Amino acid sequence: MDAQKKKEYCEILGVPIDANEATVKKAYYKLAMELHPDRPHNKGKEGIEKEFQRVADAQKKKEYCEILGVPIDANEATVKKAYYKLAMELHPDRPHNKGKEGIEKEFQRVAEAYEKICSGNSALNNLKKNFKSQDIHSSLAHFFFTTKTSVTDLTALTSTTRVGPTPKKGQTLQTSLQLTFLESTTGCTKILEYNTTTTCPTCLGQGTISSPPRTRNVECKDCGGNRVISAQLGSTIVSTPCTSCPREDVRRVCNVCAGSARVNIRKTKTVVVPIGVYSGMTLTYPGEGDEGTDGGARGDFIISFSVDEDPFFKRQGEDVQVQTSISFPIAALGGIIQVPALGGGTFAVQVPPGTEHMQVIRVPKMGFYNPLDNNIRGDMLLRVCIHMPKALSDKERKLLQKLSQLSGFSSGLEVSLKR
Repeated sequence: MDAQKKKEYCEILGVPIDANEATVKKAYYKLAMELHPDRPHNKGKEGIEKEFQRVADAQKKKEYCEILGVPIDANEATVKKAYYKLAMELHPDRPHNKGKEGIEKEFQRVAEAYEKICSGNSALNNLKKNFKSQDIHSSLAHFFFTTKTSVTDLTALTSTTRVGPTPKKGQTLQTSLQLTFLESTTGCTKILEYNTTTTCPTCLGQGTISSPPRTRNVECKDCGGNRVISAQLGSTIVSTPCTSCPREDVRRVCNVCAGSARVNIRKTKTVVVPIGVYSGMTLTYPGEGDEGTDGGARGDFIISFSVDEDPFFKRQGEDVQVQTSISFPIAALGGIIQVPALGGGTFAVQVPPGTEHMQVIRVPKMGFYNPLDNNIRGDMLLRVCIHMPKALSDKERKLLQKLSQLSGFSSGLEVSLKR
């Protein structure tokens, strides 16, 4: 503000240009009482509201300069330098301001003071102020034909720039779920409970809650704790709210979240375990983890499965390995045997004639289902062991000796005699 502007404001308030703060404030209260549009003697008086606003603007200008710590005649460069210094010092995201009570409100006061002081200094600010109330085309036409505007100014006007902290996605939660082998082959439903964080329902994410306003503000030097300032106009005493005392309710730290704006809650999740799930497989539930900060999305909830081992079935991808015993006649002649199936029960398997010891018989579509597509199913790899009896009856021995002679094989007795 130049010297001419300062002189103009001082003339409006009726004080000398070097008046101190107390003198300016007293003059303002006196004029405010005299010019207020709601006063009986001002009802219907033309121009009184505009005159009252001029007085209020002059006082506000001084208050804004005091907030920024600059003289009332400071130029734009000085105001901008003071604002940037205070903004860096008071920004809520600065490490030394984390969790500090009232810091966000103080930062907003500084930003408002800077905006009010600098408003009206350029045609661009005038256009921004009238942008919502006037037609866009007429505003732009007026802007281009009455001012010299750079491309940078136009970009700043039309582009949208995010102000404030960047939204952060909530933390992803992970848990493990132990399954029996049978549960993995048939599928099942499990109920899980887990802890997650969400916005505090008491303070609605503010960290503070309102409390009844104090009846006295004993620290205020202007009103002495009465929250009103009284002035005598002739024989009439007029009282106005104290502008130095906060008008909003006093806020205190939320007793539920202790100022963190977030609380832990216990959630229940019904998990449908797919058929064919295997150890190490995971299921992801998007948006069911911790709540994000600064408007960010919720995190995810991930379940990792662990399946118990089975003594009979061995998994190999989507195939299952099984080992069973068959008799020598079945191995030689072939036949049908019953084999345990995945999920319980048995099914028939055809053993081909001449099956050798430890030979693998592949049984299609009797393995594990693909957990992502149940139309796909693996095979059963049946490894057969030929069971040889340890004790033979005389009849069994004679039959085997006869079979040995017919097959062209020498018996163990003949081999020992030849030696």
